[in-house]
Amino acid sequence: MPAERKGESQVIRHYMVKEGEELWDVEKFESKTLHEAFMNALKNYPNNPFLGTRVGDDYQWLNYAEVAKRSQAIGSGLLALGFEPHAAKVGISSINRLEWNLIEYACNGFSLCLVPLYDTLGKEGVLHITTECKLSVVFCNAEKVKTLVGQFREAGTVRVLITYTPLDAEQKKLLEEEKITVYSLEEVEKMGNEKLQAWVAPDVDEIATICYTSGTTGLPKGVELSHRNFVTAAYGLSSVEVKVDHTDVHVSYLPSAHVFERVMAAVVVMVGARMGYYSGDPRKLFDDLVVLKPTIFVTVPRLLGRLYDKVMEAVAANGISKAVFDQAYESKLGSLREGYLTHKVWDPMVFAKIKEKLGGNVRFIITGSAPLAPNLMDFLRICFCCPVLEGYGQTETACGGTRNLLWDTDTGHVGVPSPTIEIKLVDVPEMNYFATDDPPRGEICFRGPTCSKGYFNNPEKTKELIDENGWTHSGDVGCIFPNGNVKIIDRVKNLFKLSIGEYIAPEKIEQIFTQSKWVAQAFVHGESLKASLVAVLVPDHEVLLKWAEETAHESKGNFEALCADPKVNKLIMEDITALGKKFDLKSFEFPKKIFLSHQIFSVENDLLTPTFKLKRPQAKAAYKAQLEELYQGLE
Repeated sequence: MPAERKGESQVIRHYMVKEGEELWDVEKFESKTLHEAFMNALKNYPNNPFLGTRVGDDYQWLNYAEVAKRSQAIGSGLLALGFEPHAAKVGISSINRLEWNLIEYACNGFSLCLVPLYDTLGKEGVLHITTECKLSVVFCNAEKVKTLVGQFREAGTVRVLITYTPLDAEQKKLLEEEKITVYSLEEVEKMGNEKLQAWVAPDVDEIATICYTSGTTGLPKGVELSHRNFVTAAYGLSSVEVKVDHTDVHVSYLPSAHVFERVMAAVVVMVGARMGYYSGDPRKLFDDLVVLKPTIFVTVPRLLGRLYDKVMEAVAANGISKAVFDQAYESKLGSLREGYLTHKVWDPMVFAKIKEKLGGNVRFIITGSAPLAPNLMDFLRICFCCPVLEGYGQTETACGGTRNLLWDTDTGHVGVPSPTIEIKLVDVPEMNYFATDDPPRGEICFRGPTCSKGYFNNPEKTKELIDENGWTHSGDVGCIFPNGNVKIIDRVKNLFKLSIGEYIAPEKIEQIFTQSKWVAQAFVHGESLKASLVAVLVPDHEVLLKWAEETAHESKGNFEALCADPKVNKLIMEDITALGKKFDLKSFEFPKKIFLSHQIFSVENDLLTPTFKLKRPQAKAAYKAQLEELYQGLE
């Protein structure tokens, strides 16, 4: 489609959405809401195994009928406690487990809005969510009580806590002191069964969840996601080329509090498939996979290092020499470029045992959250003999956005738009990105039924997110290749995501570090393919020279030599670490290594703007060699 205005690229869509046609929306699908999808699965597959929990060396399953019975009882129990459909917000704090989804389906079926609370947002974030949503009921497991009770005390809104593991005496006392009424999940189910209510079906545009994102400085923002958003995102992911059906098995280990896992769980329900939970210990995930034998493996880049180690262990354990593995790998790499994922000789000889590390039955892998390095994409396709689909989206688009086409074995891009969304690029002149570039470059903007209507209780931020023509601005800079594939190349804002999936606001960290008496200037750097931060710091010239004089340092009077001294580096690293702890920086916000520069950032050397703001692209280029050296040995 042609560009809508000057300074923008043409609008691109999936090849299955023809010009003049509407984007795929709920009217095209069998299920219009998450609850309707569940009811359809219940009708078509009542006795199919659905939710599985590992017990010993096996999985125990509840079928769709059993899950429906329990969820309806939980929802009826919530109504008996006074929580009203189409009005109440229900908090939940838990790792992935059976109860999480029972509660989710209860909320979907009784038109209650589910609000996840999760640890990575920190205490301040949890307090903000609880207060802003005026949460009066929260589900959690007992281990969370001590952590949560302080925020509940300060928020003053929570009056009911429902736990699905037993409380000890200390936990009960804490809650009694806060005058919070405690029920076990079993008690709520019993209450509901005694007065079972009919489902209260939600409207397609009713808010199913408020998912808070830490994607900016300051307090987290609550993304309102409707049933329409979830349903279109799930269909967009699974109904084109990738055919998921009732025989498939998904392993649930990525946090249920995050939208990526919620969308995958919706895909499972829509086809009557099954979902097994990991045992709760990330270190035992690969053991869980061997027992569960999933057919779908959804992952994120931060886990792939461990997977690589597992592959190398399998190679060594089966007596395969590195020379043979390398020969097999190179042979399949050549075939991969021609579109072939399997090899009749090398697969049974070398790669069959590797496939068993994921249970042996995986027929495709989906990765998202952060860009996947091209060599890792090739590695997965070769070793597991199956398609690897990389997707790109945001919480604000219910993770709907782009995805590789199934047959595309190229790397270095995140695919084409889903049939439920359209994309355009908008000029970012201050960063020299223009829609007239070849290929076109600019800020990626989304529009379609997967996109959120905005942030809860935050019209100002919503206005920044969505423009007057309904386009959601991602903050990511991308380019669009002639074949429609999108590549992420930069960020509009000084905000980036590490490979562990966490957003970093570098200016906040830099402002803290420059409060150190040792630090005059700071440049915090991270990359989407790296799990940690590094930093370039310019020490305070006067303070460092004075310290060297007072301590009779061997390099006193020589600022450049002092900056190169490992002991000085250690001294400053310890000071900024202590300062970061004082300001409650999260673990991933601390740089793993620092480089001390003797050259100050200035307007003259093009590292500062005339208003003395750091020019990040120029700083990255100026310290390219040092940054690469800092990252050596970290991954």
